[in-house]
Amino acid sequence: MLKNMKYRGERYLKAIFLKYYGNRTLKIKDINLTVDFSDAGGRIYDSSWTHEEYESPLYDEIESCWNPRLVIDIGANYGFTGLISAKKFPDANVVMVEASPKLCSFIQHNFEANNILDYEVVNSICGSSEDNDSQFSLNPSFSGDNRVIGEKGWKTVSVPTKSINAIIEESYISGNVYIKIDTQGFEERVFNGAEKFLDTHNNWLIKTEYAPHWLRSQGTDPLVFLRSLILNYAVIEAPARSHFNRNNLQRLFHEPLAIDECEEFLSHVQNLDDNNLGWCDLFIKPKG
Repeated sequence: MLKNMKYRGERYLKAIFLKYYGNRTLKIKDINLTVDFSDAGGRIYDSSWTHEEYESPLYDEIESCWNPRLVIDIGANYGFTGLISAKKFPDANVVMVEASPKLCSFIQHNFEANNILDYEVVNSICGSSEDNDSQFSLNPSFSGDNRVIGEKGWKTVSVPTKSINAIIEESYISGNVYIKIDTQGFEERVFNGAEKFLDTHNNWLIKTEYAPHWLRSQGTDPLVFLRSLILNYAVIEAPARSHFNRNNLQRLFHEPLAIDECEEFLSHVQNLDDNNLGWCDLFIKPKG
């Protein structure tokens, strides 16, 4: 009897573990997204922001105005924003760059489960140059905060580093390019590795995270980086949440950030959360 009780207890605990901490498939509109629910970075997709992101009219405007033929999703995580891009930009080839081998497996599964075939997964850091053996750090509890330079005690994996220039050379044929960058503070190196393409083409649009605290953790001065972006490109703050029929990228780009606003803007972003941990997204395109 005790043996049977122990067996039933083990089965119950296993069922509870699988329900709350195993892989779970989330239904987000017409997207089926499988995530690891033991990972706080996976559980975050089980929230209203995923529906808000999917319904953002900014994707429709990007499709209407830019009609991307190549999407590069850098820091693809479980592949959610890559799946949105595949749904919203049906003519585009979607290339997802993700340094975590575990997350790359989820991305491949999620794209196949959603019957999307025109995609590529690049298991790599995205940086300023090419390297066949780089170290990437894995946050043990939150995959969304995996970084190139991690905290003490984090596990590291060995992966290549590829630049946007190299990815473009392999994947680009013609047409407009949309790039999403979310690399937990490594963005300066990502832009450095894209200069050749960005400086010689005017058919691209970038959405990038700007997170001063995380930029500093990767050795970047957020003020110097912001000034460099504004000097070279047209830069605007992305709306935190798109409003119905009121946010227009073309209109917002009529008043891009100015170089004399850098310090005030940096302070504004840092104050969006406690302890100067605020962040925002930026949209960036060629000047003119």
